[in-house]
Amino acid sequence: MNARHLAFLAAVALAALSPSAVFAHHCKGPHAGDPSCDSGGGDGGGAADPIYLISVDSHAGASPISPLYDPPEDCLGTNPDQKGPGVVFAVVMPRHHECTTVVTSEGYLLTDDIRIAVNTDGNGDIVSVRVNGQDIIGKEGLQHQSDVIAVAPQTPNLSGDFTLHVDADNVTIWRCNTHTLKPNTRCEVPVGTISLGDITYVLQ
Repeated sequence: MNARHLAFLAAVALAALSPSAVFAHHCKGPHAGDPSCDSGGGDGGGAADPIYLISVDSHAGASPISPLYDPPEDCLGTNPDQKGPGVVFAVVMPRHHECTTVVTSEGYLLTDDIRIAVNTDGNGDIVSVRVNGQDIIGKEGLQHQSDVIAVAPQTPNLSGDFTLHVDADNVTIWRCNTHTLKPNTRCEVPVGTISLGDITYVLQ
């Protein structure tokens, strides 16, 4: 086990002791006051759904051309809890935190609401991912998204840890014309490229 993996495990242990350090409490409605709502517990969370702490890392031995999205070891995301059946594997990074910043080949920055959509097929296998984020914090920020990145179909581990090998280089990021993604949103302005390595899920 290398130093990076040890640092990641230490960060996981620390985050488990202090969930608020990993992501903000965003539950709304009748469960807004339930401190366990975001993490899958309580009446509003679907307690049976697996919840992961997620690290976005380089892939060992890879030498990408475009800037690698590789947040620090202690900058962890989580997957959102979904009410009802099914599991969402999207990576939601901490909001309003500089550790999550995405830098493109053009030096363009995405600094807020960074999320990696993770798409599954009818069998529940992961088949593609897509990076989303805003350029600045606040209502003036514009939504951005990457090209869809196909991955080798992988069955996620619902009862333990697993790593999704994305291993994509020269992925274009596009600036959109709205603050949030809407049916009429257009994402047509390229702002550079990035690379993406591995996404590691550690079951909580």
